[in-house]
Amino acid sequence: TGQYPWSFAKVYDYAKRFASLLHQFKVKKGDKVIIKGQNRPEWVVAYLGCLLQGAVVVPLDINSSTDFEKKVQEKIKAKVKVHPGSEKKFPGLISIIIEDIEERLSSITPLENPDMSVSSDDLAQIVFTSGTTAVPKGVMITYSNIESNLKSVKLVMERWRKFFRLMWNLKILSVVPLSHMYGQLIGIYIPMMICGSVVFMSSISPRDIVKAVKEERIWILGTLPKVLELLRDYIVKNLDLGNRKFERKYNI
Repeated sequence: TGQYPWSFAKVYDYAKRFASLLHQFKVKKGDKVIIKGQNRPEWVVAYLGCLLQGAVVVPLDINSSTDFEKKVQEKIKAKVKVHPGSEKKFPGLISIIIEDIEERLSSITPLENPDMSVSSDDLAQIVFTSGTTAVPKGVMITYSNIESNLKSVKLVMERWRKFFRLMWNLKILSVVPLSHMYGQLIGIYIPMMICGSVVFMSSISPRDIVKAVKEERIWILGTLPKVLELLRDYIVKNLDLGNRKFERKYNI
């Protein structure tokens, strides 16, 4: 993505290396792993590595507070936390700095045959709503839930399959946090389903989004309604879409 391009092969290889690292840490099927960080390939590696090892992913919003995280940890008793290097280590948790994942895994042998098996009813992740001062409530997401979401997406994809085949080097720009299920669909699963690339952005600045769309030649934008409103207002203001010359040119 952008400055840090990762191929599908590399992501899968490093996901197996991450699973191997978890195995070294004696993380077993059902153990919890917290993942917190900006959208980046290493986030995806950690997520997929957890699933390969049978661990339960607990994604946290990058802006979640220390107090909120303590409450979450009290409920889930995670063994490992993947987090930005700017944050202090969490007491009692094995720490993996997300920015160091590529370097750390480079010397680890991939786990070719993960010693685990999951069923559709097994827990894949627990998603918490961040920012609340109340007791955190996690939503249990099973593999069956993920499969159901993917089936719904696949139905939509089938309608556009001919269109996708005509698109060379199809790129998706994702500004939705990977800590959200929707963000995972946009940033992990859909690119694999359509054999496309994903460009991650942590900024929701309309100027940065427009710049990325132009420079990366984006075909699809994965975002939220509020961001679309900001983007629309920015384009209308900066391109002067209300002017008569523009309207005549495009027959508006």
